[in-house]
Amino acid sequence: NHVCLIGMGFLCSPILWLNQHTYAHHSHTNDFARDPDMHHFPFLRSHIFVSPSKSHLFRFQVHRVYVWAWYLFITFGECLWLPVRAMLTESLYGFLNFPGEGFGWVAWLTSILHLSLFYTLIVRAPFLHLPPLAATVAVAGYLAVCGTLFGIFSQVNHLNEESIREGVTSVKSPANGHVAHDETKSLGE
Repeated sequence: NHVCLIGMGFLCSPILWLNQHTYAHHSHTNDFARDPDMHHFPFLRSHIFVSPSKSHLFRFQVHRVYVWAWYLFITFGECLWLPVRAMLTESLYGFLNFPGEGFGWVAWLTSILHLSLFYTLIVRAPFLHLPPLAATVAVAGYLAVCGTLFGIFSQVNHLNEESIREGVTSVKSPANGHVAHDETKSLGE
């Protein structure tokens, strides 16, 4: 996992990946109260326990183009917005605390280093070598393509038929009474 963090730095914050995905998601997979992956997308209903009435935008989720449009922003959120938010709130999505020492000095240092490198290499560098319009297109294109690919390959874990239906609030299962969602049904099918 630590070796993969180096490559993940181009798609998301390594410190968030380690804590959010490797620890929290894999320790609490599909547990709505503890799995941060259930709270990725504020404009997409990614879990049956999110009330369909929480946002009027959820009704557009049945259209793939709406979902894919939000994927354009995943890398921006994972590399820039969420790390800053985590540094300010010292939590993941404002509800799940970091394990161990919390968001300690190592996490702060790693996050600042990642933000600096990401900004320098991905955001600033094109403006040093290209005309402003071409640089803007290059940065936006990079963020959009990476975000879209990230979203498409992870949607089976987040978006499924049960979560996009407006009336569904839970799915019965003989084993435990409720399941978070059925991963055999994905929006991409």
